[in-house]
Amino acid sequence: MVRRGAVVVAAVLLATTAVSADRAQPARSPPAPAPTPPRVRGDSCLGRWVGWGRNGVTPPWSIDMTVTSERGARCGVIEYPSLGCGGFLTNCQRVGDVVTFTEIYTHNPGTCAPAGRVDARCDGDTMDWVWTGWEVVRSTLRRR
Repeated sequence: MVRRGAVVVAAVLLATTAVSADRAQPARSPPAPAPTPPRVRGDSCLGRWVGWGRNGVTPPWSIDMTVTSERGARCGVIEYPSLGCGGFLTNCQRVGDVVTFTEIYTHNPGTCAPAGRVDARCDGDTMDWVWTGWEVVRSTLRRR
């Protein structure tokens, strides 16, 4: 015969053990999401870009530019197909969201202005293109 006090003690011990077990293993929360990497200022300008240059004086001219690197001594090529001149891009550097290139012409039958500097700001498939030489020409090129 089991005494009534013993049953109560056994029940209290079982309840205490169950509560202790619950405390020993706290509920698990989902893992924290991975931190988002910091956004690089400006999108990449790597790739081929085409468009038209306009200065308001001469007829528009075609621009075909391929950027192979955003830093370095030689980082791409530039052609002005409708003018028959072009060459390569050099002294390339990114500062913030602007990539700067210097043109070096390898062929110019006298139809192009002297080589200048190009400042590019890229956003997705759009490049804001600014050529600075004996004048400033602004254009929008599209990724090809």
